[in-house]
Amino acid sequence: MAEIEDASKQEFEVLGNNHYPTIFDENIVVAKAYVETTVYDLGGNRTDTRIILHIEEKYVGDDNSMSSFDRGYLFESNNDNSWQLVGFTGTVNLLAK
Repeated sequence: MAEIEDASKQEFEVLGNNHYPTIFDENIVVAKAYVETTVYDLGGNRTDTRIILHIEEKYVGDDNSMSSFDRGYLFESNNDNSWQLVGFTGTVNLLAK
């Protein structure tokens, strides 16, 4: 299979000495989680429903280098009762400055 070079992609190095927090780390908590349901009127007695699960994590400890940490996930409900990741956001101080 031929590999096609994509000029829009840039390489970056993940710094090996840094810690990338997860929900399993001490002082990382789910700050908020909620479901947002939006019903769209398509006309002619037709509607479409979009269900989004929002999950927000934050750091609640005393480490100043982690004080700005936050992360959010958006999952959309599929017709088969599963969830698909459709968005991700966050702030983390990887250089601990």
